[in-house]
Amino acid sequence: MTHYVDSCVEICWFMVIQSPPFYLSCIAPPGEMVDTSKYTFYRTSGRYVDFVVWPILFDREGGTVISKGVVQGRN
Repeated sequence: MTHYVDSCVEICWFMVIQSPPFYLSCIAPPGEMVDTSKYTFYRTSGRYVDFVVWPILFDREGGTVISKGVVQGRN
């Protein structure tokens, strides 16, 4: 467990020292329409967010999407 936590801290540190720093965002409330420019679907697609599986990675807060997040969709 210690090795896992150390690895997580190291990755977070590398994200923060970037210029500009990277940001993670998993703000997609259930029932909100899915923004396909920021998210891909997990097992089921749909118009609305059921839950977030993986966060979005931005190059700065609210900036360019480096890696899309993943959501479970529902109709």
